[in-house]
Amino acid sequence: MDDFQEWKNKWNRYLIVFLVVFMFLGATVSLAEALGSVFSGAFFGAVFAVIIWFLLKEFNDPRIAYEEIWRQFCSEIGAELVIEKSFPRKRCKAVAKTKDWTITFDVYALISSDAFTTCTLIRAPFVSKDGFWFKIYQSGLFSKIKRLLGMQDIEVGYPSLDLNFTIKGNDKSKVRELFADTRIRQFIQAQPSIVFGIRTSSSIGMVELYFGQHENNMHIIEHIKRLKPLYELFTETLNKLHHIGSA
Repeated sequence: MDDFQEWKNKWNRYLIVFLVVFMFLGATVSLAEALGSVFSGAFFGAVFAVIIWFLLKEFNDPRIAYEEIWRQFCSEIGAELVIEKSFPRKRCKAVAKTKDWTITFDVYALISSDAFTTCTLIRAPFVSKDGFWFKIYQSGLFSKIKRLLGMQDIEVGYPSLDLNFTIKGNDKSKVRELFADTRIRQFIQAQPSIVFGIRTSSSIGMVELYFGQHENNMHIIEHIKRLKPLYELFTETLNKLHHIGSA
């Protein structure tokens, strides 16, 4: 069961509890009024204290569904597992250092008018030497129509990428040199959902290599067989960016 479905089921249970509680409160209003304001205040205070205690206990449950998997992942790649308190639950980060770079596996919450979901976000900030940027993601129907009309953004000369991915960038020669790396292509193609590239970082004077997921396939990655290739994708890409003079 994915995180969004689990979240919906949990809050459906909460709604049922709230309805029962408020029906009970409504049924006892007349009795409380008859017994006097002092008793009714104490009664309602006790009820709300129980509700708040229940919510705080649930929200601060220290167990994290993906914690043990990420702990094992950190052990295998020599990273640090960082536990942070966050509403509504605690969350964890995996922080790995490779050469002069820090790669952070984090959890990102996306809240919209009709959905709430969480997903894995990976970032590695660095100082850009030439302003180079790129972005690659799986092609949708609209992208494939554009390609048929000859409107492909950048072709790198590898059908496995050109036919299935949309590639953007501000330097075609560097984009092609980057994706000439066999391992980078293999790591990208192994991911069922990927948005990967360089974007502006929140740190002044920095950019970041980042990994995200398409909005229709967002979730927390809890399998080491997917986490390790992503770590290797970052290390390989950062080394390649350094080799071509961009990082």
